[in-house]
Amino acid sequence: ARIRLTMRPYDGLFEQTADAMCELRRDGFVLRANPACRALLNPRACTFADSFDARHAAAIRGALSSLDEQMTTTSVDARVLDDDQVIRWHVTRVDDDLYVAAGRPLSAADAPTRDPMSAVGELAADIAHDFNNLLTGIIGAAELALHDAAEGRPVQEDLSQIRDAGERAVELSKRLLRKAREANVDLEERAPRQLDLVDAAREPAPKTIPRPPAASSPVLVVDDEDTVRKAIACMLEAAGHRVVSSGCPREALDLLEGMSGLSLLAADVTMPGMSGQQLAAQVRERFPEVPVLFMTGYVSGPPESVASGCDGAHVLLKPFSMKSLSDAVEAVVHGAAGAAEADTAAEPRQARSSSLPRSRDLGT
Repeated sequence: ARIRLTMRPYDGLFEQTADAMCELRRDGFVLRANPACRALLNPRACTFADSFDARHAAAIRGALSSLDEQMTTTSVDARVLDDDQVIRWHVTRVDDDLYVAAGRPLSAADAPTRDPMSAVGELAADIAHDFNNLLTGIIGAAELALHDAAEGRPVQEDLSQIRDAGERAVELSKRLLRKAREANVDLEERAPRQLDLVDAAREPAPKTIPRPPAASSPVLVVDDEDTVRKAIACMLEAAGHRVVSSGCPREALDLLEGMSGLSLLAADVTMPGMSGQQLAAQVRERFPEVPVLFMTGYVSGPPESVASGCDGAHVLLKPFSMKSLSDAVEAVVHGAAGAAEADTAAEPRQARSSSLPRSRDLGT
C-alpha cells in the first residue's frame, strides 16, 4: 500500500524546513513542493528536471529511473537553470510512483568547479537547441509559402509564422549577448554552420508535392514549440496526410482516446512534463505497431541514441526542410510496413530518411 505522507508531523517538517523538499511521480511530475523548493524551481517547468540545465536534468531523470525495490535512495547534484547554484538532492523511492527529493545548496568549497569553457559549451548547446527549433519553423513556413504561391493560394499565414519566429530569434540573440557580457566573453562576428542551411535554402522548391494515398488513421504531431508544430503539421497535411497535433504530451495522450488507429507519431524529444521517448512508450501501449519519428534540435551523442529503446524509430535533426521531413516519414513508415511491402515498392527508398509535407494545427 502507498505510504501516506500527509501525516501532520511530516507536513510540518515538509513546510517549515529550510531544505528544499518535494514529492514527485516517477516521470518527474511535481506533486507538491515546500516553499524552499518552490523558490528554486522554474514555475513554468512541468517536471522536476526541467528546472535544471540540460546536462543535470538528464542526470535527475536517470536517478529517478534507477530507483527500484532494491535501490531506494540515490543522490544527484544539479545546477539550477540560468544560475550557478548547485543543489545536492537526495531522492528516495517511497513506492512505484511516489518519490521524495530533499536538497540543499552546496557550499563554494563542495560545489564542482565550473570550467569557463564548459559553461560556454552548455550555453552553446542550449542556444543551438532553441535556434534549431526556430529555424525549423522558418524553413518550413517559407517552403509552404512558396508552395502556396505556386498554386495561387494566400500566403499571409505562412509569412506571419516566419515573422513570429524571426522575432523570437531576435530575443534569443539578446539572451545570448546578455550571457556573453556577464561572462565577459568577446563574441567574434561569425556565421557558424552547424547545419548546411545555405545549401538547404538553395534547394529549389517543388512545383508539385506527391500526395500519398489518404490514410484512414491520422498522424499525431507533438511539439511544445508552436511555430515548429504548426509548420510540421502543415507540411504533412500538404502531402495528403490527416494530422492531429498537440503542444503537450499529456494532452496528446488524451487525444488518443477518440482514435481507432494512428499511422505515425512524430514527436519532439525534449518537452516539458514528458520526453518524446516516454510519450512514444505510452502511445505504443495503445497502438503497439505505430511508427515513431523523433525530432530534436540537439543531441550530445550519435543521433540514433535518441531512438534507443523504441524499436524501429527514426530520428530527424532540426532544422529540416520539407523534403527532409518527407524522406524521414517515408523511411519510418516504410520500415514499419516490413520487408514484404519493400519488395513491391515502385521506387527505391532511402535508408536514412522518409516522407511528408503540409497542415493546420488541430491541437494545442
